[in-house]
Amino acid sequence: MYDEAGNCLLYSAENVERFVKFTDMYKKGHAPKDSINWGFAEMVDNFTGGLTGTLNNDTEVVATCKERMKEGEWSVLPIPRSTVDGKIYGTAGSAYAYGISANSKNPDKAWKFIEFLSRPENNAAYAKVMTLIPVRTDIKDDPFFSADGPMAGFINELNDPDYVLQAGYGPFNWMDMHEGPMHAEVQKYLQGDQTADETLKKLSDELSIRMKKHLETNPGTVSKARALVK
Repeated sequence: MYDEAGNCLLYSAENVERFVKFTDMYKKGHAPKDSINWGFAEMVDNFTGGLTGTLNNDTEVVATCKERMKEGEWSVLPIPRSTVDGKIYGTAGSAYAYGISANSKNPDKAWKFIEFLSRPENNAAYAKVMTLIPVRTDIKDDPFFSADGPMAGFINELNDPDYVLQAGYGPFNWMDMHEGPMHAEVQKYLQGDQTADETLKKLSDELSIRMKKHLETNPGTVSKARALVK
């Protein structure tokens, strides 16, 4: 994503071409015209309601699908493989992981709670209710997590030897970038207000500014920037 000086590598002729190919889902009518304005709720509602045939989302949607759709009406598949190298490029967050704050007043009790949740029977029950991928592999025989269960697509993707965690935006806090300029600039392109080239250059320039500022104020993260290049 970046060179050693913190310049974002997102902007290139090759990546502009890829950006156009991806956004052609909207431009060429492979998605409903009004889906350009959809948020999370609308995407899920229109999938479970039958308007769209596919939905790219995470495990939490499994609960909604089970509630609103009949058995056999839906399933979960891994992200499609790259037509270039056969790899599966995806993301993997830790939003549902267990953790103990360094400032916790009761770290020992917190650890006991995590230990309790991590027992096979408890982890299986917890993961079912929350529709999460279990932290244990010895409960895979449970029907909910088996090859025929709704979580199989997610589990198979993460366990695939060709799965590659795609590069992130950087070690800095980028949520406001994601929810602000990232959405706004892409929307401008989809609505015909600017070109794909202009869009990708704006995003790349903004990420460069943020990374350089981060490296300047956090010298210890230089190695992380280099790691992203490698």
